[in-house]
Amino acid sequence: MELPPDAYRAVDVNSRLFLYILLTLFSMISGLTQSVLELSDRLHNLEGTFNDTRGIFMTPTPIQQCEHPSRPSNSH
Repeated sequence: MELPPDAYRAVDVNSRLFLYILLTLFSMISGLTQSVLELSDRLHNLEGTFNDTRGIFMTPTPIQQCEHPSRPSNSH
């Protein structure tokens, strides 16, 4: 039994359409993956910056000794 020539054309169009859809989905998924990786890197950098600034504000600063005006100084 012989298939009509249009049958081959329909299969070719369907396979091309399937391939196009597959490639489109693949590019969309890879683009989303790249975006997620970039956002993850940015978030990691922001967390590092936040931890650095928090470390600056949380570290105790040394208190400078001031002489009280009512106390006489040792050097005359």
